Amino acid sequence: MSEQIFHSPDITGLPPKALLPKSLHKLYGAREAAYERWADFEADHAELTAPNWESAYAAKDEAAGRQAIADAVDPLSLPSALAQARNERPRVVGALSALVAEVIKADNALKQAVRRELGPIGEAIEQRITAAEAEYVAAQDAANAARSRYGAALLGRHWYVNHKLGVRTDYPDHAEAVPTTATEGEPADLYGRPIGHGRPEVDHINESFGRDRGTEPLVPIRHKVTGDEMDNVKESHAVDLVRKGMAEYVNPEDAERYGA
Repeated sequence: MSEQIFHSPDITGLPPKALLPKSLHKLYGAREAAYERWADFEADHAELTAPNWESAYAAKDEAAGRQAIADAVDPLSLPSALAQARNERPRVVGALSALVAEVIKADNALKQAVRRELGPIGEAIEQRITAAEAEYVAAQDAANAARSRYGAALLGRHWYVNHKLGVRTDYPDHAEAVPTTATEGEPADLYGRPIGHGRPEVDHINESFGRDRGTEPLVPIRHKVTGDEMDNVKESHAVDLVRKGMAEYVNPEDAERYGA
């Protein structure tokens, strides 16, 4: 008999029961029950249907023979696991074949009934889409509004950093803004691709400001307009200000290291 009966019967993937008309529930349940009967029987007799079943049962007999000698018992007086397996296996194979046929029959009956009820099923799917669509749009609108408020709050950090560096700018009191990094650009990776919203964006922006960088070195720089020297500037800020032409390095070795 074909070994295919030892594999899961190929049943049709259908929408969940909740999307099917009640007229199909009985057939749906019948197919699931048939599949469960096959699965339970196959699991209960997995050893007999394994590809190496014969060698596995022979190994059991050999182990029993060794133990019999240790127990001073006649090995041939013990029942043979291999003989019992050979006796039982044809019946198990036949039963599995019948159970697979039942699954396929139940699946075919359900498929035919589903084709007759495609109209109601399509309506149920559209109802689910409509509900999910409204939820998605509402959640996205709320997320967009929260992101704008986050961007507006970040403007305060920009103002704070500028004032610490001696750049006296007006406080930007806005209700909405696009979130930007310490260099006042939108978050992007090294290739200019968007970082994405939510946690990845927040982490990227925080990193650009030097937050969560407890070991980031401090680089002394001199403001080109005021001439003030600042010793407690984090490396990322110092490099950015020098590149913008707003400051210069105090130590020549820093200019050589980071590039003037």
